[in-house]
Amino acid sequence: VFTMAFTVEILLRAFSASCLRSYLTNCANVVDIVATSPWYAELLLKHMAPAGISQEAVSEMAGSLRTLRVVRLVRMVRLLRVLRLAKAARHSETLTTVLASLGESLQGAYVLVALVGMGALLGATAIYAVESDNHHGGFRSIPAALWWSMATITT
Repeated sequence: VFTMAFTVEILLRAFSASCLRSYLTNCANVVDIVATSPWYAELLLKHMAPAGISQEAVSEMAGSLRTLRVVRLVRMVRLLRVLRLAKAARHSETLTTVLASLGESLQGAYVLVALVGMGALLGATAIYAVESDNHHGGFRSIPAALWWSMATITT
């Protein structure tokens, strides 16, 4: 379903491009096409395999095409385009005020994280000291107790 959605997107962008050649030579578009093509190659390989090749061999060849799907991860990099909105944020007084206040309160956030970390470590040490004699308990080490402590605090 997602491959079909990406294919429709690619075709719509190609159709709406002013010049097909510039569309096909754009690096981001080439990445999109290469990321979508392994599914189609696998489909063609399964349906147009010669009669002498076993279905197991076809499945093995198709499986090697699955490794090409890693190219889809490159598409995730394109999400960084959202950072372009940061340029527009400079012109918003409200957003500028919020970002400035977050920047000024960063020191307090560090203190908060340090205090929560120390509290979690103290709580983990205390629960380990109390529960370590119980052999049926779940706290066999301080890191296990720290896991419990952080899960409790963050919840």
